[in-house]
Amino acid sequence: MGQPNTQVVDVESLRESGRRRGSCLDSFLVTSIVVLFAAVTAVAVGGVMLAMELRSELRSQLEPLRSITVGRTSEFTGDIGDTPPVYKMQNFAHLEDNSRELNNSTMKWFVVHYGHGTSVGSNFIYNSDDGSLMAKKTGSYFLYLDLKLECVHSCGAGILTVAVGNKLKCEVALQAGSVSESRRCWSVSGINTDDKLMGQMSVSGTNLNNWKLDSQIGMFLID
Repeated sequence: MGQPNTQVVDVESLRESGRRRGSCLDSFLVTSIVVLFAAVTAVAVGGVMLAMELRSELRSQLEPLRSITVGRTSEFTGDIGDTPPVYKMQNFAHLEDNSRELNNSTMKWFVVHYGHGTSVGSNFIYNSDDGSLMAKKTGSYFLYLDLKLECVHSCGAGILTVAVGNKLKCEVALQAGSVSESRRCWSVSGINTDDKLMGQMSVSGTNLNNWKLDSQIGMFLID
């Protein structure tokens, strides 16, 4: 008679043990989900903070470019624009290309002159012979390209690509019958003092002679 009672007790023990294991498993799953959610939230917040910091840095560093634009515009009004503060300009460089033709070639960018200064800060070396740009300080740089194209008459379709070494590449799809096309590209790249930055243009397509290009390149030190 005692044997059946022993079996009942064992079954109840197993049930109780199963409930405890189920409770532990539920707690583990809930904890894992909370930890995962916290990790994802932290990454998202970090990404937003990094984007905001980069945007703030970009705004502050591009302020000299706005001053340059004011200076260049004032040349046509007879007034000389204000010179941007030296502390802003020393880590900033901006060049433009006044050759508007599309062809497979090395691009030659030029310094923008305004007031009593130029668009190349003192922490850069500009070579007027080949239009290249070098940084005097190794670090991380924000590098950008601004490409604007205008069709002056009956333009064909094609692809324009501008590459700055292996630091930045910008591609514009030219649509037949379009009046204008544009593209802005940027990257954050590590640049050494021996890196010589030059633009290489390559084009493919037909009837592209009537496309005219305005290009600008710029960079500034992040850290």
